[in-house]
Amino acid sequence: MNNLILRDVVLPKRKRNFEGRPSDYNDAGKRNFEVLIPVDLVDDLRRDGWPVKDYMNREGITVYYMKIHVVYGEKFNPLAVLIDSRGKRRLNEDNVGQLDWTPMAKCDLVIFPLAYGPKGNRPGGISPRLNSIYVTVQEDELAPDYADIPDLDMVEGD
Repeated sequence: MNNLILRDVVLPKRKRNFEGRPSDYNDAGKRNFEVLIPVDLVDDLRRDGWPVKDYMNREGITVYYMKIHVVYGEKFNPLAVLIDSRGKRRLNEDNVGQLDWTPMAKCDLVIFPLAYGPKGNRPGGISPRLNSIYVTVQEDELAPDYADIPDLDMVEGD
């Protein structure tokens, strides 16, 4: 099965856990996020075995989403790139958690379908894993005015 490429998608802020924070529904260290799936892709993705889920929002509209796992230290590490008016910066396992709160103007993803076999009474399926993510930051109106001023932690000679 091929990687899934999703362009200009939405990652709901309250469903982002790139940091791997523990919660009632998440073990400590488990990094993941949800991506909203465009309606026109749902049938094809489900037919191919992708775990697309849905819920009814407050307006009575069905919303489709998929939980994506962010795994470091296995056969490969995901590529995470943060883009703003000053350029782009690659994130790593130590700082990718900032995507939990970063306002996103645009987000493009490549998802790797990790297939797993049946175990006990559970059938096999696909575990969606982040292959790469490119996030363009939604900057405020003042950002361009200060884009050329170096950050203090980036000034040489300190």
